[in-house]
Amino acid sequence: RKRVGEREKSETESQCEHYEEKQTRKERDTEMEKEKEKSIQTVERGRERCGECRRKKSKAKQLDEKESDREK
Repeated sequence: RKRVGEREKSETESQCEHYEEKQTRKERDTEMEKEKEKSIQTVERGRERCGECRRKKSKAKQLDEKESDREK
């Protein structure tokens, strides 16, 4: 899809553009993930008021951290 008059791009340049496109897509995905996390966190904050829930949540969080450490 080259426009007339546009100098021909070297192979590496076109690869870089493709890479950049991938990166921006990845960034968009992470942005969406962050938004999801935020909305989930606000919902959980409402639930956090009860002490029992808080205890369960901290246990679950510890388990999650152990698993993520294992994956690394």
